[in-house]
Amino acid sequence: MREIWVYDAENREYYTLDQDNPSFKDSLKEAGIEIGENVLIGEGVYLGQYVTIADNVTIGDGVEIEDFCNVGEHTVIDPFAILGSRILIEENVFVGSHCMFGDSVTLKRGSRIAREVDLEYGVYVGGQSSIGECSCIQRNTHIDDHVVIQEFVHLGDDSVIEKGAFVSRNTTLPKGAVVPSPYTKTNEEEVS
Repeated sequence: MREIWVYDAENREYYTLDQDNPSFKDSLKEAGIEIGENVLIGEGVYLGQYVTIADNVTIGDGVEIEDFCNVGEHTVIDPFAILGSRILIEENVFVGSHCMFGDSVTLKRGSRIAREVDLEYGVYVGGQSSIGECSCIQRNTHIDDHVVIQEFVHLGDDSVIEKGAFVSRNTTLPKGAVVPSPYTKTNEEEVS
């Protein structure tokens, strides 16, 4: 029997649903959870209220997805990741094992988050960006499209990593740091 955990806010209690039960999807709808076609959910997964999971998604064992989260098509969430509430994950995203995401995190299309990454409240990760393992991205940091952040990086609150930037491994940046885009023109390069 493959079970997932669901929270019933009205009665303030948790209960399990058997994925092998023919009425599984109907039971989820009653809990405000929508699951698309060809979705694979591991054992011991917790789904909060009003979670939407699109088609062709894989969710590993022991994953926790809190209230009001949306997971896009062709996304993979590896085992034991913990996702806070109000998270938007677009299509073709990879989330590694043992990641922890605070509330209101956004992962745009094609982003890749390696294992054991901590994304705090309000982090935005642009499309086709990647974050290496064991990195910590603090509150309200904005990572633009096509950014590469290698492993063991620590970005302070309110940092901005501009389009196409590269942050090398073992880097620590303070609160409010800005890593400029390699595509940004300087005043000397501007054409009048």
